[in-house]
Amino acid sequence: MKAEGETLIINDLEFRLTCFACPEQYDVYSGGEQVGYVRLRGGCLTVDFRECGGKTLLEHTFEDDWKGCFDDDEERDHWLNRVAVVLLDALIRERGALA
Repeated sequence: MKAEGETLIINDLEFRLTCFACPEQYDVYSGGEQVGYVRLRGGCLTVDFRECGGKTLLEHTFEDDWKGCFDDDEERDHWLNRVAVVLLDALIRERGALA
């Protein structure tokens, strides 16, 4: 994946690439509703709930302080699958609280 605007579907979530490097970032949607914001910049991967600046659900610091994109598709798949699980858990908790 390299071009802005490309989309990945993981666990029924749509990851829309908004910037491909420095930072590599995604807006994440479920059924047309934004549920997350993912950014890899300065060696730190962050996942915010709903939008940029929302509750941070996941932070991971890589050894490379300059890392601004995933090294390859295998690394990207690993981390974005983990992100999908975290976002789906947050959605389930939110919907349960609203019931």
